[in-house]
Amino acid sequence: ASSKFVSTLGTPYYRMRKAHRWLDLVAALRSEGLPQAGIARTQGVNPGTVSRWLEKTAEHARAFEAEHHEIDDAVAVQLDELKAYGSRSLASG
Repeated sequence: ASSKFVSTLGTPYYRMRKAHRWLDLVAALRSEGLPQAGIARTQGVNPGTVSRWLEKTAEHARAFEAEHHEIDDAVAVQLDELKAYGSRSLASG
């Protein structure tokens, strides 16, 4: 049994039949407030496909946020950012 590397595994693009730009476009249009039915109609894509793509994208966004946005000490991070910003401002001014 040979295993095969799939670069899209673990991404919203995994097992997509259309070019990845379609998912990017659908997600961008939805984030601009266009309704799913309107996206499907104007892009010539089945409404169920649009819904499925958006759900996959949302699932991945939730998983990413849960894994990468846990900050143990948010105050320390904010203070570090302010300190870095202040240093840059003083250096440029």
